[in-house]
Amino acid sequence: SVLCLAGALRSPRRYGLLLGLIVLVLAIHAVPAHKEYRFIFAAVPLWLLIGADLVTRAAAWVAARLPARPAGARGTMATAGVLFAAVSCAGMLKALPAQVEAYRDWSDEATVFGFVRNHDPLFAAYRYLARAPGVDGVWQIDRGYSSTPGYYYLHRAIPLYDAFVGNGILNRNLATVSASVSHLVSADPNLTVPGYSLEREFGDIRILRRDAAEPPVRRWLEHTPVVVFPIVQRTMPQIDADFPAPPANAGIRFGDRAQPAEYKLLQAARALLLQKRFAEALATYRAALQINPDYAPAHAGVGETLFHLERYEEALEALAMLALQPDWALTGAWRRLMGRAAQKLGRPEAAAEHFERALEFHPGDAEALDRLAMVWFEQRRYEEALGLYQRQAEMNPDNAVTHANLGATLYHLSRAEEAIESYEHALSLDPSLEFARIALEQVRKLSRPTE
Repeated sequence: SVLCLAGALRSPRRYGLLLGLIVLVLAIHAVPAHKEYRFIFAAVPLWLLIGADLVTRAAAWVAARLPARPAGARGTMATAGVLFAAVSCAGMLKALPAQVEAYRDWSDEATVFGFVRNHDPLFAAYRYLARAPGVDGVWQIDRGYSSTPGYYYLHRAIPLYDAFVGNGILNRNLATVSASVSHLVSADPNLTVPGYSLEREFGDIRILRRDAAEPPVRRWLEHTPVVVFPIVQRTMPQIDADFPAPPANAGIRFGDRAQPAEYKLLQAARALLLQKRFAEALATYRAALQINPDYAPAHAGVGETLFHLERYEEALEALAMLALQPDWALTGAWRRLMGRAAQKLGRPEAAAEHFERALEFHPGDAEALDRLAMVWFEQRRYEEALGLYQRQAEMNPDNAVTHANLGATLYHLSRAEEAIESYEHALSLDPSLEFARIALEQVRKLSRPTE
């Protein structure tokens, strides 16, 4: 830009219009209090036009002073044009010498992602959320709104909390979070939230989905939260004593949360279920279904209650109704329960199918992985079980039971040395794991060469 400006000022009549437009863009950019690079993108092609013209004129000036040759001027101009295009492309790919260092001096964030390649995976995550079913509210746990794709990519009139607004309103209270968002987005690989399961991963970005479709997510009356960064709240009152305090709840006003009759019955049934009053809970869930036969949470409750009553066949029938509900078809919790019911009925193939379906939509579902591995182990399909236990060990390397199960599977595959290593690692993580200690002694004894 500096070189273009210096060259353009030498010919103000030639470049006056373009320079005027650039000044206009910069003036408009100077008006808003909140500055972002996207506001001045319109100036970029204007600078490129000036730069391209300057390069062409410079090439013509050089060609005019070279010894006369056929097509010499055209060749020089073509070379200059190719060079200009090559430098521009290298800049877009962050391949220019010292370019990354220059960006790092300007902004730490600018060195992380590229213009053309190595895009921020958060954009892919938001594109997924824009079309995925059952997305009723999103909390971006670890970024401020200005560092997210925001509503521009989400394309949904739903609550979207960033790190600042979410921490202020939701306050990491589990009941409030569950009542406010259906999906959590974070780059933290260790993030686990009770009641939420991993739905998709995009690079290091993880999307967690609420297991239950109830309670309904709290709606906003308007989707215009007032985002004020903590440093602004601390600094501005020192500069201006009349600086207004941020509005409560970031200016968010929640809509009416009056619940339908079937939801009230659902809450009552859940309370009975927690008290292990299964017969009463079952009757209350069915009362909710009499009001709304398509009420998916009540079908799920009936299935769960029948499972506790050891009426596994009926539980499978009730849970199968959820496959017809678009917001529940991708939820892994009821698929796992169907798998467990099939196991109780002695149907390992059916159980495996349900656990595989749960993993199809939630590849990081640790419980589904563990139960599917158990099914294959019991069916003596040790190779399949081994792969699943290895996945678990990669996901949670500090889980001692997983390493012990890995040891048992390796032993059945006649890989005694590896089995011993797995058992020893399990005991190093949890010395109180008695079954692993006993198994280790047995494997050592059986693998010891006979004298």
